[in-house]
Amino acid sequence: MAQARLLERRSRPSNFDDDNLYAIYLQRFFEGFVGPSCTWTGLNANETEAIRDGQEYRKKHQNQLATLMEEFGYERSTLRGTLCIDFEKSAFIPDKGSGCNEICWLRVLSPSVLRAREFPIGGSLRLVVDGYLSPIGSFGHLMRYRRELFADHIEFDDEANKPPPQTPTSGAPATSAFARPTADRGAPVAPPPGAAGR
Repeated sequence: MAQARLLERRSRPSNFDDDNLYAIYLQRFFEGFVGPSCTWTGLNANETEAIRDGQEYRKKHQNQLATLMEEFGYERSTLRGTLCIDFEKSAFIPDKGSGCNEICWLRVLSPSVLRAREFPIGGSLRLVVDGYLSPIGSFGHLMRYRRELFADHIEFDDEANKPPPQTPTSGAPATSAFARPTADRGAPVAPPPGAAGR
């Protein structure tokens, strides 16, 4: 297991001597590592300790981000696609031929990655994401995503993301990439490439 390699170099905490508990420790350690300034509630003391260990490890080993992500099974990737955003939804839909065929739960490795951009709730944005792609698994809200993508750099396609022009007669916006997704059960919908600004 990739996670086991990571912490073989560290001594296993005595309160995680059971293999099942240690698997939970690794999971929480990783959450702390990828969220060094986040806070969590509702966790027991052992889980809280594991998160703190991950946060401290990240702060002390900034230069080992790639190594640790790879040891947890994530691979370095650059993907172009569409991010659909809504309540409890962060669905990144990679373009065909980009190297990933699954909708990804998009997360960032640092708030600075977002560059204070506005994200339209109920809308979508065209992006190029540099980061780390998970192996197949269960991720995101209600574990509905087969992949997770951690961004450490995002390029926004400003031309494709322009709001649509107002029509002169009604003032209503033309159909655009910012339209609310309409697929059954709220499944993410990606606009066709170049849909914005039509």
